[in-house]
Amino acid sequence: MKRFPFLVGHDVAGLPGLEELRALVASGVAVVATGDLVHHGVGYDTPIDLQLDQKKETTMATARTWIKEGLDALCRHGLDAFFQNAAAVRSDLGAAPL
Repeated sequence: MKRFPFLVGHDVAGLPGLEELRALVASGVAVVATGDLVHHGVGYDTPIDLQLDQKKETTMATARTWIKEGLDALCRHGLDAFFQNAAAVRSDLGAAPL
């Protein structure tokens, strides 16, 4: 089963197949989620002056901070903060809400 929750925007309850997913979870099925949480660098057309140096220790810490900020916003049900973070770091999870 594939679901793309970022496509529902702020209408989280509008996820197609949500009742089916709830039934599967109730039956003991594990839910596995993946995401491309940060798009950064030359491969993603990040402007040169904004590109982080992948050789610096701080680069990985910065990426982790960006990801944590987005996921923390989701945990708080802060969808506006989540979408702002997702737009800033160009996360797949925060594709433009419909």
